[in-house]
Amino acid sequence: MARSDEVYGRVDSMLDLVSDLVGAKVGVVVQADPTHTVVHVIGGGVPGPGGGGLSRDLELMRASDLLLDPVGLGDLTPRSAEREFGAEAWASSSQRAGCLRHFGVDQVCTLPLSGGPDFLIAMFGRVGDDFGDADLEQLEQIREVVADVVALAGLRPLPTPDARPRLTEREADVLRLLSHGHTCARIGRQLGASPRTVEVHLGRIYDKLGVHDRLSAVLAAYDLGLIPPRSASP
Repeated sequence: MARSDEVYGRVDSMLDLVSDLVGAKVGVVVQADPTHTVVHVIGGGVPGPGGGGLSRDLELMRASDLLLDPVGLGDLTPRSAEREFGAEAWASSSQRAGCLRHFGVDQVCTLPLSGGPDFLIAMFGRVGDDFGDADLEQLEQIREVVADVVALAGLRPLPTPDARPRLTEREADVLRLLSHGHTCARIGRQLGASPRTVEVHLGRIYDKLGVHDRLSAVLAAYDLGLIPPRSASP
């Protein structure tokens, strides 16, 4: 499904509603595969660039995490970070420091939407008190509704590396520059190749991604994790 401001607006509104329900300041969507985690910040409620649509993505190396690991094993139980880590361990954890740095919150809870090695989670954060039993129970009750709305934006678990098309190094370079909006001529100048050679690479990229135009190629590459998310790109 094509991504649009209208679709992201629906996801943004849903996250805002759920955030209000559990007293959270921030709501984000997290995709993961066995090696990477991509945090999608949707809407303007989080400090940082942008003010609507997909305002910022953070791509992180997948690491062991007490909050996320159960979801990777298929457990869809909503959890709070402070409970899983323990209050003292959470207070001194790198994960809490990252939440404060990126989102300005120090308490986090999860609403897993799909589990397994390639999982999808909505996460909510606030400052101060931990999320309680009532908060987690409410999240459990609305899981299916949130999952349906998030699916509208085309956000889903990332394909495993083996399921992704294999691009050559030069094809990956062309795709990355294409995602920045460059023409074939400009891509050729940056790579020291002729525009015709760039077009040949594009044709092969289209074939591998199963698309027929530049926009579809870039969107497919984002969804497949072949290039960094938009705002994470240099």
